[in-house]
Amino acid sequence: QAVELFRLERELRENQKRFQSLSENVPGWTIWRLREEPDGARKFVYIGGNVRHLLPIPLDGVPGDFANLERTADAESYQRLQKAMAAARDSGSMVDEVVRFRGDGVGERWLHVRAASHPQPDGSTLWDGIGIDVTAIRHADMQMRKLSQAVEQSEGSVIITDAAGNIEYVNPAFTAITGYSAEEVVGKNPRILKSGIHSTDFYQHLWQTLLSGKVSKSEICNRRKDGQLIWEWSSTAPVFDDAGH
Repeated sequence: QAVELFRLERELRENQKRFQSLSENVPGWTIWRLREEPDGARKFVYIGGNVRHLLPIPLDGVPGDFANLERTADAESYQRLQKAMAAARDSGSMVDEVVRFRGDGVGERWLHVRAASHPQPDGSTLWDGIGIDVTAIRHADMQMRKLSQAVEQSEGSVIITDAAGNIEYVNPAFTAITGYSAEEVVGKNPRILKSGIHSTDFYQHLWQTLLSGKVSKSEICNRRKDGQLIWEWSSTAPVFDDAGH
């Protein structure tokens, strides 16, 4: 039994070392344990050292004051975190929030915080959680929103099709110019706009230009829903995925 106990203790120490190495050195995330006292005071029991690369939180020994988070967090997202923790503590559910932080040396950071509560006999609550850096994802999302707003507000018509040429999206300007609503054209081919003015060679040249990966620019005559002919300057570009398709 003594030999078995020694073996188990050794495996436990090795697992603890691996766990600590993981929490200290893997970039982009950190793990933590927090104790919340009955009076509401909160201190970190443990927090991975790689948090230094994520947040400007002083780590002069653990436990660390949870209030350090409040001083660097965006007020609105921090309040959401507080409410989520209160709700999770009462219901036993998981905390699942994205919190925005600011600080000298790290700039803006967005952390996806997930945590579970464990009520203790003395009335305190232990929280085990993980924080994942989602800053790049949030910035990409904000860029996409800006792009989407620009397309939506553009005065020129925008059409997006799939590789087969079927319409997936049109902006409001398209509806204003052609008279077709998005519901009427999504899933259909842009040939519904053909005016009959251009030859088959004109459209074949446009399509071959796109298939070669180039941008096609031309003046094109389309037909509105009411039959009226309209001339537009068209710029059509192919969009490729990471595999070049």
